[in-house]
Amino acid sequence: MDKVLFQDKGEMSTSEFAAFLRMVADRLEAGQMTMARGEQSITMDVPKRVDTRINVKDDISRSGTKRKVQLGFRWRLGEENQPEKGGLTIS
Repeated sequence: MDKVLFQDKGEMSTSEFAAFLRMVADRLEAGQMTMARGEQSITMDVPKRVDTRINVKDDISRSGTKRKVQLGFRWRLGEENQPEKGGLTIS
């Protein structure tokens, strides 16, 4: 069962989104991340290893096709060290 702790949706330019992703990357490397908007906020301690998921798909409808790219990461609370697995590359 999932419990939603924080949720946000919006629109930004690709430059703004790239800067946002860099900020997320910096916070991941630092090991702690806070997400906030208005009264909603969550601070998380991030372990050195996380499970990742990347998904690219086309949503096709009568009004047109939208490409969706989902980047996600997760970790089990209380598990700091996980064995290293094969690497993904983006170019």
